Parts: sequence; C-alpha cells; structure tokens
Amino acid sequence: MAEWSAHTGRDVAELLTALRELTPLIAANAIVAERQRKPVDECMAAIAATGVYRFFVPKRYGGFEHPLTAFVDVGLILAEGCASTAWVTTFCMEHNWMLAHFPPAAQDETFGRQPYVIAPAAISPNGRAKAHADGYLLTGRWQWGTGVMHADWIMLAGVVEDANGAPGEMRMFLLPLADVTIIDTWHVDGMAATGSNDMQVQAVFVPAPRSQSLVHLSTGRSEGSALHASSMYRMPMLPILYLAAGVPAVGAAKAALRRFVERAPTRVKFGGGARQSESPETHVRIGRAQAQLHV
Repeated sequence: MAEWSAHTGRDVAELLTALRELTPLIAANAIVAERQRKPVDECMAAIAATGVYRFFVPKRYGGFEHPLTAFVDVGLILAEGCASTAWVTTFCMEHNWMLAHFPPAAQDETFGRQPYVIAPAAISPNGRAKAHADGYLLTGRWQWGTGVMHADWIMLAGVVEDANGAPGEMRMFLLPLADVTIIDTWHVDGMAATGSNDMQVQAVFVPAPRSQSLVHLSTGRSEGSALHASSMYRMPMLPILYLAAGVPAVGAAKAALRRFVERAPTRVKFGGGARQSESPETHVRIGRAQAQLHV
C-alpha cells in the first residue's frame, strides 16, 4: 500500500494535476512494462500516492465519491502515457466501487483498516461454491485478472450449487490475495503490461460477509450500497465498467494523434520529397481524428 494522507486526492483538480505530472514517468516506463508483462512498480506506487484509488471509496470510510466525469479524465490522462497502466488503474478504481456493495462487515474489514483495495474482479461465473457453515467453499479458475500483479484482495464470481450439485445463485466472493494462486498465462501481443494473469482457488473457505449477490451488485440494489448516501452506489455496474474499459483506449488514441502531428513536419513521405505536414490529405485526416476524439 502506497503512502497516503487523509487529504491527498480529495480535491479533483489537484488529483488530475498530480496525475498529469506523472504522465512522463509512465510514458518513459511503458516499454519496460510491456516487456515485463506487468505495470512498473514505481509507476503504480506513484499513481497510488496521488490518492486516485480512493476515488470510489465511500465517504463513510474516508473516500472521496468523486464524479464520473473526473473518472473519464483520469483514464484519458494516464493512457496518454501508457494504455496498459491506465487500464489497470481505472479497473482497480472501479473495483472499490464494487466493494462498496458488499455487506457492511466486509466493508468494515477492508475499508476500515486500509484506505482502498487493489483487487482484480472476475465477473465471469467460472467458480463453483458450496454452502458451508458460516460461508462457502469456492473452487474455480478465472481469466483476465487485471490488477492481480499488485493486488491485496481478489474478487471472484461463482455459482452456488445445492447439495445435489444443481446451479443456483451467482455471487461475488472477496478473498485475500494469499488464498489465491496466480498462474502466469498473460503472454499476449497487445497490452501485455496489464499483467492480467489467471487466478485459481481450490475449496477455499469464504466467510458469508465476504460474499454478495452478483445480480444485486450489478444493478445497484445490494445491501452494502444502502450504507452510502450517494446515488453513485445505486447505479448499475455496467456503465461504470464500460468507462473503465473504454476511456484508456480513447486516451491512447489521443496520444497517438498528438505524436503523429508532432512528427509530421519532419517526416518525408515515401516516394517523394514532400513533408507529411504539406499534404492536404494529412490535414483532413488530422481534423477528422481530432473531431472524433474530442471528449
């Protein structure tokens, strides 16, 4: 857990400024992150120190409850340095929103002793859970563990089976990192730096308070959300999830366009002596791209 203070990140403008100041560091480490197949530790620590992971943490626990418009800004800013690092950051931010829907005891256990969590959240129901005294026994393997390389908690979805093995309710389960096996599978051609490896558990006991109906969580109708006054916790999950996934792509596209514009005056087109910036077609394409990326 990075160093933090009760005030760091509380002002939206100051938070966004702090993230902009980190963009050169993140950009300078983007290739390193891609080669090592996970975000660079120094960058992740610097991002955490801005207070950005307390963005969706409820005020009840010292969080900020910042508006979704600023969430968009965060993703755009970080993706101009490294799309993968931005992807990990926005998802881990959003997963604190998910935790705010778990039962009060689970929120007290986590937010009550740390300012935020870094937790991948696999919502595909790859797990199978059996009811056990005061909880569940969870078994399964999940893909796409974004954030798992710097995680302290893990959220995993599973189907609760009855005594005969028949599938029933889908639930999310909250587990400490130590209860989960991380499997090195993230050998991919693009965005390798997200480090989104597989996660596996075998008959791991999950106390009942660390479990939440996935349907109630995804529709904003959970028991835990009733603790918090903000309407943010009554929103359905998918719109926030779409922002977490989509905004880094837009930020990366903005960075690519900016670099193209910077390079155009010195780039000579193949087959001739004209500079790229002298081509009318280049200006048309730049203008169209700028209009499409205006957010």
